[in-house]
Parts: sequence; C-alpha cells; structure tokens
Amino acid sequence: MINIIREKSFYKSLGKLAFPLALQNLISVGVAMTDTVMLGRLGEAAISASSLANQLYFIFTFILFGLSGGSIVLAAQYWGKGDKITISKVMGITLRFSISIGILFTFIGLVFPAQFMTLYTKDAEVISAGVRYLHFVAPSYVLSSISVIYLAIMRSMENVRISLFTSGISFVVNVILNSVFIFGLVGAPKMGVAGAALATLIARGVEFTIAVVYVTFINKNFHFHFHHLFTNDKALFKDYIRYSGPVILNESLWGAGISVQAAIIGNLGKYASAAANIVSVVQRLTTVLIFGVCDSATVLLGKKIGAGDEKGAKAAANTFVILSGCLGLFSSLLVVAIGSAAISSGVFTMTSVTEGYVHIMLYGAAVFVFLQAISATNIVGIMRAGGDTRVAMLIDVCTLWFVSLPVGLLAGYFFKLEPPFVYLCMSCDEMIKVVLCLFRFKSGKWLHNVTR
Repeated sequence: MINIIREKSFYKSLGKLAFPLALQNLISVGVAMTDTVMLGRLGEAAISASSLANQLYFIFTFILFGLSGGSIVLAAQYWGKGDKITISKVMGITLRFSISIGILFTFIGLVFPAQFMTLYTKDAEVISAGVRYLHFVAPSYVLSSISVIYLAIMRSMENVRISLFTSGISFVVNVILNSVFIFGLVGAPKMGVAGAALATLIARGVEFTIAVVYVTFINKNFHFHFHHLFTNDKALFKDYIRYSGPVILNESLWGAGISVQAAIIGNLGKYASAAANIVSVVQRLTTVLIFGVCDSATVLLGKKIGAGDEKGAKAAANTFVILSGCLGLFSSLLVVAIGSAAISSGVFTMTSVTEGYVHIMLYGAAVFVFLQAISATNIVGIMRAGGDTRVAMLIDVCTLWFVSLPVGLLAGYFFKLEPPFVYLCMSCDEMIKVVLCLFRFKSGKWLHNVTR
C-alpha cells in the first residue's frame, strides 16, 4: 500500500498555500489574456508583436524563476530549521544576481529592440510594433528583478497573502491602464501596442512598491537585513551555487528553449504565432492550480526535510504525485472546454486560418497539460524541495533541447508540416520527461537535507 498523508492538518496547510498561489497564477494569466484580447481588436499583427516582443521578458522571467526557485530550495529548508538570518543572507545573494541581470535585459530592450525582434519574425509590421513595445516596457525589468525575489522569499516562509495582494493590485492597474492607453480613453493618446507596454510598466512599478514597503516596514515575522546584499558568506554561497545553481540554469535554459519554440512558430507566419499565443493563454489558465500545488510542494516538503522529518517528506511526496495525476486529467479536459468556448463566443478576434490552427492545437495542449502536471510536480515540487536540483535540471533541459526543438525544426523546415502539427511535434518531449521523473522518484534518491 502506498504511504500517503491522511492528516487533515497537512491538507489544510496545502490549501492555505496552493489556492492563493493558484489565484495569483490566475491573475498573471488574466494580465496576459487581457493583453491578448485587447490587442486582438487591433489584428493578428498586434498580438504577434506583443507576444514576440515579450519573449525578452519571457527569457528574463525564467532566469528570475530560476533565481527565486533556487533561493526557495535553501530558504524553505532553513525555514523548517527556524534560521531567519540565513534566509536573509540567501535573499541578499539572490538579489545581487537578479538586479544585475535585470539591468542587462533592460539594456537589450532599449538599445537592441529591432535586432531582438528579427530573431523571431521577418514581418516588418510586427517588428516595428514590437520595437515600440520594448522601448516602453524594458525599464520594468529592473523593478521585477527585485519584487519577484522579495515575494519568493515570502512564499518560502509560507506567506502567500502578500504575493496574492500584490498581484491583484497589479492586475487591476494593468487592466484599467491597458484600456486607457491602447484605445485612447479619457483623453489619453491612442497608443496601440505601445499603450499595452506603458500599462505594464506602471503596473510593475506598483508591484515593486508594494513588495518593498511590505518587507521593509510592515512584515513583523521576517526582515531583510540590507547589509546582507553585500555579505560574503563563502560556505553559504557554495551551498547556493551547488543547490540553487542548477535551478537557475534549469529555468534559464528552459525559458530560452521555449523562446526558440516561439521563434520556430513565429517564423511560420503571424497566423501561426497568434494561434500559439491564444492556446498558450488557455493552457496557462487551466494549469494555475497545478502550479499552485507545485510551488506548495516545494515549501511543504522543504520544511519537512529541513526539520529532519524524512519519513513525513516521503509520504508527502507520494501524496503530491497522486494528486498531480488527478489535477492533470481535470486540467486537460478544461483546456478543450474553455478553449472551444472562447472560440465560439468570439472572445478572441481572429481570421478563419488562425481559428483552424487553434482548434487543432487545443487537443495537443490537452495531452501536454496532463503529462506536464506529473513532470512539473516532480521537478519543481519534489526534486527541488529535496535538493535533487542537478538531476531535475538534466531531465527538464535535455528533453527540451535534444528532443522537442530538433523535432520541431525538422517538422517545420525539413518536412514543412502545417503550423499546428509543428506545435504538436514540439510537445513530444513531455512523454519522455514523465517516465524519467517517475523513475527518479521511485528510486528515492531525490531526498537530501541541504541545511548546515
């Protein structure tokens, strides 16, 4: 009989973390969906421009997710140990990296926007709109480099309310200002794609302000010691590189790989790019609870391991694997149901060509979501919580770069398949990933206590 957790207190703790995190993810999807719907009124070129220009932020956010996820690997276990000073030091190390990278990506967006856009499309109209978008949105990267790390450290200590509150306020600001600047309401200039970027910049500024004020002045349970931004703790830095480094590399290479996928689709035309963007929004919408559970698993498992409860950690991991399969099946059904409803109701403005592409892609996304639920729970939740970050990275990155991308390139440019089938081919890596993840999980070699 599989050893799973039956205590109500565990599921109560899971609910307190997973549902707010899922709601936060839903809000993030809402921002992307609002941009897609509003810019969709301007045509496929506007959707493609914002989608492809945002690949720069997409790559940047995966580096941030790597940094924040890497910090959580250590911070969650030190939280279980009750060592807040070390958590502050971990935060300082992470901020040194994130701020530097934020400045670099801002520089790329401001100085080389046209060159960046040409990596994804040859359409002059899309490139021009994308350049305008990047000029406005690029300064927000530095703000995100701080707020994302602040909020991640809060999550590692089971404080998800501030993340939810911050995301909610940012969403409201973004939606209102999108309407104002894209369409020129209440006397504002009609800015189109650039208006969406300006709204995003202001919303991220609000997010940054709330996060910094909360951690600095309001939170009584944890305080970041500013001098830890410059503290040189060699032993902790070595642990950070050993356990967090693979997570950072994992997310960075995974984000870059997904961006290459977008380039493959983008170079097949603006209709293919628009269809993939629409399906991506639906897919993200239906997986918010899955990733809420993944993030919760990282914190709850990390806390048990840091506290020395190895038996409880294994039982919790078994529970998360079973839960991931159930959530994956439910979410895959939602992909088809919500996607089809959105098309038939006219939520997205698209041509018949784009609509045909979307219909086919949705069914592929449904299968992909089921498999992703299992693999993501293992990689992001269980293996990272257990400090098994190097193997997690190898599974996640190698299947993407050595299976998905080569197959996609062959399908699109050698066999010259239609865009929807290229999209489906690039999802084949998930089947291999699930098998590898479950094999590693069954071995039990994923569990390591990384605290000193």
